[in-house]
Amino acid sequence: LSQGQGLSLLVRAHAETGDQRYATAADRVFETFTRGLNDCGVTYVGDGGTWFEEALIEPTTHILNGHMWAAWGVYDYYIHTKSEEAGKLWQAAVDTTLDNLERFDTGYWSLYDQSGRRMNMLASGFYHSLHIVQLRIMHRLTGEPAFEERADRWAGFAGRTFNRRRAFVHKAAF
Repeated sequence: LSQGQGLSLLVRAHAETGDQRYATAADRVFETFTRGLNDCGVTYVGDGGTWFEEALIEPTTHILNGHMWAAWGVYDYYIHTKSEEAGKLWQAAVDTTLDNLERFDTGYWSLYDQSGRRMNMLASGFYHSLHIVQLRIMHRLTGEPAFEERADRWAGFAGRTFNRRRAFVHKAAF
C-alpha cells in the first residue's frame, strides 16, 4: 500500500516539476514491485496470482485494499514511463484481482484479507465501503465489468440491515 502510494506521488511530482530526482526515486520504488518478498520486494507470486503484499509477513495475507492501492501505483508508473515491465505487472495485478474476487465474497459481506486463519477476517464497515469504491475505480481503469458487478453486489450487502449486523457480530467474534 505505502509503496504504491509513494510511487504514485513520485510519478506525479516528476510529471509536475520535471525534476529528475523524482523520476529516479520512482524507478527505485518500482523496483520493489519486481522483487519477491524474500528479496526486499513487495510482490508475491503464487496462491492465485501476483499479489502486492501490504504486510510483509509469512504466511502472506493478500489484503485486498492494500493490493489495489499498490496496483494503482504500478499503473501510474506505467502510464508515466510506458515501461513494458510495469504494464505487465499492472495487468498481472488486474488479473489476480479479477480471478480472486470470489474468494473475498462471503455472500453477505467482503473479507479484508486471505490470511488463511481458521476464522476469516471480515472487512470492517469502513473497509467494506472502501472495497466498493476501489472496485468502481478498477472498473474505470480497466473497463472490466466484473469489477463494477462485484461493487454493486457488495453495495447491496451494505444496504441490508441484517448483513451489517451479521458482519458486526462476526467482527466482534473475530
